[in-house]
Amino acid sequence: MEPGKRDAPLITVNNLTFRRSCKMGNICIGGPRMSQQVYSPERADTPQRNALREQTEADIEQNSESMRLQQKIDDLKPYVSNATGPMKAYGQAAMDRASGKKTDVSFAELDAEHLDAMVDVENQRNPDLNLRYFKHHKEFIQALESDGPSSFRAIYPLTKPRTGHAAKHHVMADVRLTPCEPPSIVITEPGVIVGKRNKQLHRHNQTLEDLSESGVQLSQVAIIETQAQKTPDDCVMYCLNYAIKAHKNADQFDDIHHGLQRGTLLTESMEGESRTRTTAGTFEEETRYPVVEGDTHVAFGADVLPVDFYKHGASFTQALRLMERPDGRMAGRVNSKGHERAENLMYRN
Repeated sequence: MEPGKRDAPLITVNNLTFRRSCKMGNICIGGPRMSQQVYSPERADTPQRNALREQTEADIEQNSESMRLQQKIDDLKPYVSNATGPMKAYGQAAMDRASGKKTDVSFAELDAEHLDAMVDVENQRNPDLNLRYFKHHKEFIQALESDGPSSFRAIYPLTKPRTGHAAKHHVMADVRLTPCEPPSIVITEPGVIVGKRNKQLHRHNQTLEDLSESGVQLSQVAIIETQAQKTPDDCVMYCLNYAIKAHKNADQFDDIHHGLQRGTLLTESMEGESRTRTTAGTFEEETRYPVVEGDTHVAFGADVLPVDFYKHGASFTQALRLMERPDGRMAGRVNSKGHERAENLMYRN
């Protein structure tokens, strides 16, 4: 997908997750019971002064969080210092990025190289997460045909149709398996379906074609486009975050799957409207023909997913726009009820 003006990808080192930014624009560090955020006025989508004044209380709180965040980063340094081999290089690169130092490393590649370990950690931290990492979309399809849990989450890379090789870009799939019935699959795209030169679209369609050939009914498959990813480096960590969010919102995902098993995602009118908000829908309006394989459902994330899928996003402007939706579904609380103060997307982007 096409890069945005600022990046704020996530990374996990020694079970601590923090958000990278080349200019310290947006950093989040988290682990068990840990989640902090810093907002910087240097971000490209910083609101005007009057909007900032309205956020005075949030700014004061975030300044306090900034101090706590720096302490957590300082606490992390000894773990990185004592690490060895590839993990040490991975952690050091992430620390350099968080400290504002320039680095030429590709975090999309580094994140993918360490994704097996991160998946193991998250499965230990989140019972029944059932998260699996596949290095090719065909491995994911094979898993649908094997005996295993009735539901699982998967992260896998899209595939380049011409070569059959895995691309750098990853997506997350939430799967429900029913005996003697085709599976229902919710694929969450962290960026856009139709990217530069339509490469992303062709790669999604390659997966859908192979799913169809394996016996999956595409009317029971949905691609949800969040439009959250703004740089090429973010996808793996967004997918890891989405898998955890899908697990924590399992009841809502059950409802989505129940609809897909009947061949529906939203009501017909709502789904058509939601589709137009995606890059696939926009492209279809231009070309006047369907561009996504078969009967696959396509929807914009904010119309389908819980609000916390947009927590810790990379765009303040997107958060503000989502909160202003007339239906109010993106204006709710994004932090747990255990926190004294309720926080919305404005606090967490």
